Amino acid sequence: MIKILAGQFKGRILQTPKGQAIRPTTARLRQRLFDVLASYWVDSIGVDAFAGSGAIGFEALSRGASKVYATEKNALHGRLIQQNAETLKLTKTLYFLENKAFEQWWKTQSDEGVASLDWVFLDPPYGYEGLASLLAELLTHSALAAGTLVIVEHGNTDAEKAVLDAVIQASWASLYRVLDCGDSSVWILEKV
Repeated sequence: MIKILAGQFKGRILQTPKGQAIRPTTARLRQRLFDVLASYWVDSIGVDAFAGSGAIGFEALSRGASKVYATEKNALHGRLIQQNAETLKLTKTLYFLENKAFEQWWKTQSDEGVASLDWVFLDPPYGYEGLASLLAELLTHSALAAGTLVIVEHGNTDAEKAVLDAVIQASWASLYRVLDCGDSSVWILEKV
């Protein structure tokens, strides 16, 4: 179980999935991320991809986001996320959960829907090998507006860092900030 850290849902408990299939975002890392982008969340629209427990999307809504889409392909995790949304009394006008892989969801989005996004949070599970192609697809999408944040949580392995360095060198995004937190880091990329 984890708690929402701040905002209108501060202190509310969220159920979390168990096991190694997910990469949980620690409370410390969530706190740093949301503090660094404190004014950014208000009235924003975003996507919590690979949602796990839904904590990132729920925290964003707690801090003033106007709409969050969440994707989670694991059916058990999806049920936990739905329970969390119901516990917070979130309506489907604020929070939209899709029980499918983010990559599938992304391909079904209209240009208008993509253009409305202010942020995309990517926290793929351990062993995920599609990060390079996924970032290329997101950041080269013509409808994704310049200035949209693509926030990537990853391990501090050389392979994962190389993927993100390649994105910067390809000039698809500029590096807004790096948050290091033990075994994990968050790269905040801004689409150019």
